[in-house]
Amino acid sequence: KAVVSTQSTGISPDVPLPEEVDLSSVTKVTPVITNEYCYTGTGRDYQGKASLTEYGVECMRWDDVSSMPDYNPGHNHCRNLGTWSKQPYCFIGGDMDPRAVPCTIPKCVWDEECKSTDDGVDYLGPENVTAAGWGCQNWSDDYPHPHSYNNVGNHNMCRNPGGEESSPWCYTEALTFPIWDYCTIRTCEPGKDSRYNYDKP
Repeated sequence: KAVVSTQSTGISPDVPLPEEVDLSSVTKVTPVITNEYCYTGTGRDYQGKASLTEYGVECMRWDDVSSMPDYNPGHNHCRNLGTWSKQPYCFIGGDMDPRAVPCTIPKCVWDEECKSTDDGVDYLGPENVTAAGWGCQNWSDDYPHPHSYNNVGNHNMCRNPGGEESSPWCYTEALTFPIWDYCTIRTCEPGKDSRYNYDKP
């Protein structure tokens, strides 16, 4: 029987918790990537507080960037607001006008360039072509194949929602068959693929 003692968790003794919590029914712990300490894809979802460029220069506040009059979040944190950049960026002062430069934010490589489990349930990478060479259908679309996985996201990248299949897959863009197909995603190798520590910036 797996148990966790609240005495070793640092939880305040004022919190009314049982001395032992039964974890025998827990079958899997899924890591959550929050786009806070690293970024996935091109960093469009990054919401962290990094504000240093790869040149070691502090970012300007977005409010002070004249070319971005409609974006005034009240901070200088790195973001990726467009389609041209492959990673989060910010602006620094230039000779004439502020210029956009990349930020020093690590990419979440674990489950981004490879899958950490055989079924790839946590895979978040950009692969969007199946093993047979079919392009993937956007998960939010029901054409050419209607389905019930629209909540996976507005993209066409290989995924394994709920771990229901043996590997990441997608619906294909084929008008008839195959309706769906597996994707070729390699398995992460300890020592070769670095796993980012999400607990620390």
